[in-house]
Amino acid sequence: MKLLSDLFINLCVLGMLLFTFNLLTRNRKGFMSPAANRNRKLQFGVCMGIIGLVLMQYTIYFKGTILDLRQIPVIIAAIYGGGLPSIVASMVIAVGRIVFFGVNKASILAASLIIVVGYSCGVLSKFKWGLGKKWLMMSVSNLILTSIVFYLLIDDKKVLLNVYVGYWSISLFGGFIIHYLTEYLRQSKELFQNAQENAVKDFLTGLNNVRKFDEVMKETLDKADHYHQKVSLILIDIDHFKLINDRHGHLSGDEVLKQLSKVLMDSCSSMDIVSRNGGEEFSVILPSNSRNQAVEIAERIRATIEGYEFRLWNGSTINITVSLGVSTYRETTFNQESLIKQADDCLYQAKRTGRNKVASANLTKVRVLDIVPSS
Repeated sequence: MKLLSDLFINLCVLGMLLFTFNLLTRNRKGFMSPAANRNRKLQFGVCMGIIGLVLMQYTIYFKGTILDLRQIPVIIAAIYGGGLPSIVASMVIAVGRIVFFGVNKASILAASLIIVVGYSCGVLSKFKWGLGKKWLMMSVSNLILTSIVFYLLIDDKKVLLNVYVGYWSISLFGGFIIHYLTEYLRQSKELFQNAQENAVKDFLTGLNNVRKFDEVMKETLDKADHYHQKVSLILIDIDHFKLINDRHGHLSGDEVLKQLSKVLMDSCSSMDIVSRNGGEEFSVILPSNSRNQAVEIAERIRATIEGYEFRLWNGSTINITVSLGVSTYRETTFNQESLIKQADDCLYQAKRTGRNKVASANLTKVRVLDIVPSS
């Protein structure tokens, strides 16, 4: 009964720590991934190592022998992060084992064991197995290595046999439960992150959607007021987009939208915010850009798109043009609410006067538009 009680406490502590870790990292996409960058892998490994140290404080007593589940965080690090997090986690636990329990034969063997377990799990993580098989193989590998250490430490064969039975049972049963809990938490976090992303990203192009555009626009304008800076806005609309859909099909229309999104991103700096506002309309927010700078950028975008060959889903290519409207906060208007309307009016004027043009609000009169003719 004592064994079951200790095991239950260990599993509860481990589950709580994993849940807390999942909660703290839920906004950090790709944190538990072999494809994560080196810094994140190191952080992941340290976190799993700390969880292992905590588990060492909640030991399981079995017939005079002290057991725990410290190897499980190392396995988690290997499965979801690869070799580096696994080794880092094992190093943290090994150092903690010596610091907390002193230097003796048992602590040195235990520290050496967890490092070997971390390395072996890192090697096994490279195999193209499913999660379940990886977990099983790493668990068995850990059990074999740990059994060797027990054999070196325990002289009484009867006690040794009891320890083997207890440790293998606890590790396999506990590992089975934690495996499913960890995978459930990972999938829940992934669903949460996808829901967050879908709420602000356009599903087709991956750009900001209109909801995110409104949010960023407000934040940028408020910041401009605080620092007395200008903000320019470019609205972009594809000319005769309906004809593209009618002649080449909606799949081709989608391809044009996706490729246009890439052209816009490549034409803008990392400080600019590109969004798809709906249908064939896009926008670019230009923080700290004057009207003249915005017009120059808009004309560059227009010329780039005009000369770009858009590849359709059937392999053929077409050329398209766009019309653009430009307005600038704290230059052509000092009213936040009118900035978008002013750019939209300019876009309409560019359309009305022949398309494939940039229209910008005049410096003194909002309703007077300067047309930049296409070359």
